[in-house]
Amino acid sequence: MKIVVLTSRIPYPLEKGDKLRIFHQIKHLAKTHEICLICLNESTENIDTSVLLEMVSELHIIQLEKWKIPFRLFFALFHNLPFQVEYFLERKNKKQIENIIQKFQPNHIYCQLIRTSEYVKDLFQFEKSIDYMDAFSAAALRRAKTEKGFQKLFWKVENERVKKYERSIYDYFNQHSIITEQDRNLLAIPSNKNISIVPNGVDTAYFKNSNQNKKHDLVFAGNMNYPPNIAAAIFLVEEILPKLISQFPKITLLIAGANPSAEVQNLASEHVTVSGWMNDIREAYCQSRVFVAPMFIGAGMQNKILEAMSSELPVITTTLAAEAFKEKDFSKVIEANSSFEFAKAIQYYLLNEGAQISDGKKNRTYVEEKYSWNISNKKLDQCLSNQFS
Repeated sequence: MKIVVLTSRIPYPLEKGDKLRIFHQIKHLAKTHEICLICLNESTENIDTSVLLEMVSELHIIQLEKWKIPFRLFFALFHNLPFQVEYFLERKNKKQIENIIQKFQPNHIYCQLIRTSEYVKDLFQFEKSIDYMDAFSAAALRRAKTEKGFQKLFWKVENERVKKYERSIYDYFNQHSIITEQDRNLLAIPSNKNISIVPNGVDTAYFKNSNQNKKHDLVFAGNMNYPPNIAAAIFLVEEILPKLISQFPKITLLIAGANPSAEVQNLASEHVTVSGWMNDIREAYCQSRVFVAPMFIGAGMQNKILEAMSSELPVITTTLAAEAFKEKDFSKVIEANSSFEFAKAIQYYLLNEGAQISDGKKNRTYVEEKYSWNISNKKLDQCLSNQFS
């Protein structure tokens, strides 16, 4: 079959969760289908597309004009579309995308995120799927509860807009998917039970324990320019770490990941290493003892937690992040929701090397059985099977 895949970013390199998900989905679909990949792109940097070109039949990069984005966001004040949809919506590119699709004549269009749906929603002659990924309306509401002033007002407005848009866009697509059952239940869509659960996965052959020497006691990883990750890093350093230093005066924390914001860079100290981009993120996991993720905002299943579990690390995170794992009682994800609870759980592991090792192995077994990309992609096939029959 011929499939058009439309993304809001070029899905390579794999430094963001949405890129990681669609990359592995494209890699899987390309084994049995002819793929035309259309990517929106706001970056002006040169990106190596050779990896993608090896997988797809056609690759089209649609450049967004960055100088226009502030104007679009300003005029969005007077419209009803979510700001995140307006951010990626350039009207002149809509015709270009439609022309590419008409020329390719796909059997199906697979649209990642509501950010791209305006480009294809009116192409009724084609079967279409949308991957919501997460309940972004719920994520916006969480941001509204934690922000102040103008930011609080902005996220309240965005919450209402996204909630309405998630509901309205549903009818334009034949098939729908989302990462977790929890997020599906948060969508204000009457027929949300018809949305397929297609979880994230992890490459268990790639992320594995390499038995390296442990240079760091704790590790937190992710895109360090993403607000929920920034907030988590700050909480980890300013609220949790001080409770541990008196008992563990040589304790070390590695904050690893691309594009660390100035706020994150300023967290560096004798106890804290901020690595920035790592050519091989596996080293961050394999050189550390415990993965700690105090995620209080955001949505969906955290890839970093899957990667840490696959690397045989014990994981300590919030209930918000842990609830994405439906069978969490079968893993060793420890839930903590205050600085005291995090410090207590970290103390337990630092004093019990045997528990570190055994719980890490349980996590590895858990993701092998539940969250490999092979398992996730089978569920993607099931979601799309009605269109491919």
